[in-house]
Amino acid sequence: MDETGGPTGTEKGRIVGDADGTVFEVDAAAAALLGHPGGLLVGRSIADVLGSGT
Repeated sequence: MDETGGPTGTEKGRIVGDADGTVFEVDAAAAALLGHPGGLLVGRSIADVLGSGT
């Protein structure tokens, strides 16, 4: 945490996607925030992972 008590760095979580909008990397913090194991998120669309997919 930073001096304000907020998250810093990867505590916020990191999702990496390709140009087509497909997730290819999810760190542990992002997986925890999303409530799913990172391995289940890889290969899905970023929109779907973040809840804006149809």
